[in-house]
Amino acid sequence: MIFLPYICTKIFNYMKKTLQNFIAVVMIVGFSTWSFDVFSNNIQISNVAYSYNAPTPGDSTNYISVTFDVTWSNSWLTADGRYDAAWLFVRFRRGTSNNGYQRAGLAASGNSHGNNASSLIQVGLVDETQPHDYYTNPAVGAMLYRTDTTSGTFTSTGVTLNWYYLYDGVNDNEKIDVQVYGVEMAFIPSGNFHLGSEGEESGTFTSYDANGYVSSYLINDEAVNYTIGTSGSSDLWGTSTSGNNTIGGAGSIPAAFPKGFAGFYTMKYEMSQQQYCDFLNSMDTVTASNRAYTGNQYRNGIYRDTTIAGNGATVNTYKSTLPYVACNYVSWLDGAAFADWAGIRPMTELEFEKMARGGLSFCRNEYPWGNAEISAFTSFSNIGTINEGANGGNAMYGATAGPGRVGMFQSLASSRYTSGCSFYGVADLAGNVYERAVTVGNSDGRAFTGLHGNGILSTNGNANVDFWPGNNGTGGIGGEVTGASGIGFRGGAWGSTSSELRVSDRSKAAQTDATRSQYYGFRGVRSNPSSSAE
Repeated sequence: MIFLPYICTKIFNYMKKTLQNFIAVVMIVGFSTWSFDVFSNNIQISNVAYSYNAPTPGDSTNYISVTFDVTWSNSWLTADGRYDAAWLFVRFRRGTSNNGYQRAGLAASGNSHGNNASSLIQVGLVDETQPHDYYTNPAVGAMLYRTDTTSGTFTSTGVTLNWYYLYDGVNDNEKIDVQVYGVEMAFIPSGNFHLGSEGEESGTFTSYDANGYVSSYLINDEAVNYTIGTSGSSDLWGTSTSGNNTIGGAGSIPAAFPKGFAGFYTMKYEMSQQQYCDFLNSMDTVTASNRAYTGNQYRNGIYRDTTIAGNGATVNTYKSTLPYVACNYVSWLDGAAFADWAGIRPMTELEFEKMARGGLSFCRNEYPWGNAEISAFTSFSNIGTINEGANGGNAMYGATAGPGRVGMFQSLASSRYTSGCSFYGVADLAGNVYERAVTVGNSDGRAFTGLHGNGILSTNGNANVDFWPGNNGTGGIGGEVTGASGIGFRGGAWGSTSSELRVSDRSKAAQTDATRSQYYGFRGVRSNPSSSAE
């Protein structure tokens, strides 16, 4: 039996190996393959190969099969349905140009989870409420996960993603490079949960009561409108109606707004600096410069390494001296672009509370590890190494130097409390770096419909997904993300006070800020795929 609620011991022997987020490059012409590993999350992809089915030149049913092996440690599936997964996606580049890598649209079926019989794979669509369409609703990646109730290292060889390359404008036998990316995720199952803890959190969600009694609010359905107001005892309300912690005006949360009741996936860890470098390195030089921060402050070690290629061209590669540390100085435009690029989406503040608290009974002033106690970070151990940890504490707050390694408080012997993890095994929901969440505190946030990124950014390197916060299109449609109205912050950061780290604290939940800061990071989520598992 796996005791994930008390997170532990066996699940989070975190990053004993090199933290890795893999990029593999395949030359489609000549049948030569090569790969290299880079630091990030502890997922490794290797032995990348390809084959293509092109019986009739120019036929739309022609496809390329991208095949590879996948492994990551600390994988789990519990008897009550909690598990982790890997979100896998493919990008390509024509020839040896420096124009960046484009999204590869995947087939809706015919993909393979590989030789691990105790696993399944599901493709993920841009809009999980609509059927697959190669042009209007493509499959932008796939979720791979185990089906055996156990924990430990997950490995599968021969995982295959089929790419209908003609739909992406690639010709038969055209010379291209292919990159495969992987991000570790944790599944948040469907079910009821409470907003608010009936505590003293700033701006906390409450149920409205004419007598002024402050109580938690039960979310027990997904595809319904929830009334925000003071007209009845079933209304959702908050303890603040102005400022950065406001609930906003009376109105409703539309049925399409992701509320956390339905199952979804979240990144296990906050975005690391190497993950962000991988993102930057997939772009052309100009676009990457719009998204890059290289200030070398507060433990942000990202820098641009410039070399001259054999043909005389300038090659810029983004690297980090601290690749395993949470990426800070992430603006909303940066985080939204990363999510769009990866085929994921921003979380809502309701989903934040669900992934932290789960469906368990709550306690007043609760933290993600399930009680109202917290232990402050004291100092780093093994600072600056892949084994960077903490000499004390269970959350990074009240610090002065900057963020720490993602998952830093986890160890072989850690409990849910000492690891600082949520009920579902999600790390660093309290402290380290602020996480952006779509707010219900204004109309721009409430208009969010949960569409995922399609992997295609604007020419400026901005996200351009309908109804994402800050989308400047007419009515939020057809524009690009250039502002931050509708986005806020949850979870606190390395410089915060302990109160901001509480699950239901909304002190900055409606704070509109599109800038970069040493405290700002990012974590993305993904709705549960609607496709059939293979």
